[in-house]
Amino acid sequence: MNYLIVCATAFIAAAFTLFSGFGLGTLLMPVFALFFPLPSAIALAAGVHFLNNLLKLGLFVKHTDRTVLFNFGLPALFAAGLGAQALIKLADVPALYRYELFSRAFEVTPVNLVVAFLILIFVCLDLPGFPKFSFEKRWLPWGGLASGFFGGLSGHQGALRSAFLIRAGLTKESFIATGVVIACMVDVSRLWVYSTSFKAEDWGAGLGMLLTASLSAFAGTFLASNLVKKVTLGFIQSVVAVMLVGIALGLATGMFHPTERNVMLTVGNPAPEFTLQDQAEKLVSLQDLKGNWVVLYFYPKDNTPGCTIEAINFTKDLPDFKKLDAVVLGVSPDSCKSHQKFIASQKLKINLLSDPEHTVLEKYGVWQKKKFMGREYMGVVRTTVLIDPKGNIAHIWPNVKVEGHSEEVRRKLQEIGDRR
Repeated sequence: MNYLIVCATAFIAAAFTLFSGFGLGTLLMPVFALFFPLPSAIALAAGVHFLNNLLKLGLFVKHTDRTVLFNFGLPALFAAGLGAQALIKLADVPALYRYELFSRAFEVTPVNLVVAFLILIFVCLDLPGFPKFSFEKRWLPWGGLASGFFGGLSGHQGALRSAFLIRAGLTKESFIATGVVIACMVDVSRLWVYSTSFKAEDWGAGLGMLLTASLSAFAGTFLASNLVKKVTLGFIQSVVAVMLVGIALGLATGMFHPTERNVMLTVGNPAPEFTLQDQAEKLVSLQDLKGNWVVLYFYPKDNTPGCTIEAINFTKDLPDFKKLDAVVLGVSPDSCKSHQKFIASQKLKINLLSDPEHTVLEKYGVWQKKKFMGREYMGVVRTTVLIDPKGNIAHIWPNVKVEGHSEEVRRKLQEIGDRR
């Protein structure tokens, strides 16, 4: 079903680019965002956009203007990587606001707000009635930086690129060719950065969908170019613009992807009981820890970059936690033997609990459905729960960002302890 949705989306979006006035990236990414988490939607649209441009590259590359490519394309190549890194960083920032509507939970996240704002801005830039901007040739390097950065961040690069290239003294053929080469450079740069943020098996699962979506986009372009004269239809353009604005508002409010929690943890309520084996296969029970503060942090997998940083930081701050009468416990689906190797390789001092059956992970609502390029799988959502000496939940950190998290937990523990 996911393949059908993505292929139909790519086909229709590509066809609409010929007579709506909007570029493929401008249309494709927001529509993909209806069905996939935003970073995945941007990455998938980038792949389709790149493969679609490769066809044009073979036809026009000989007309490329090398001077413009150097002055605009190289800064764009560099800035696209920075924009892609900014997207990954934003995706890790916790939700700003959570709310419930019709018995479903929704989140307003920084990454969705930023990309929704950019969709609105670039929709306006593509509308015929909106004032068109252009810049002199001496501003090309700055234009490359701006176009590349926003291309990496959200996929929006065409409108800015055209605004800077339109006065660069290019012929029609050179304008098209140089624009296509620069678009490919930006796509390569951002796709390389996107690829570092996902597991290899995720990209493997998404490759089939990427290829079929690209073929659908080719088919949509071919069919529309043969059946419809390439003109901009005002009515269709208005409908598409309204649709994009609606998608932007839906992204900003978190309406498209309600959060899925089997359990809604509440501060003040008793923490779910658990008994699990630690790395030495010794049973650890919450009941036995009464009288101590417990920092219970859930993480996806041993010896992965984010989880390693988090474990090392908790180890570094462990003496401070002990002074506050706190026990630090990590929980993941890994085996006890895996925990032993992880602790040995990283010289960790904290205890790690094994939950291969996901019993406790599900009790705490952190074993959730994830999605990447149409592939759905279950995994751990990085979460930390602070439990007071009476066994009640004192604080919750959902969707944890690992950098500085241990210090944040320590400060919160100190703050709560001072109040009591």
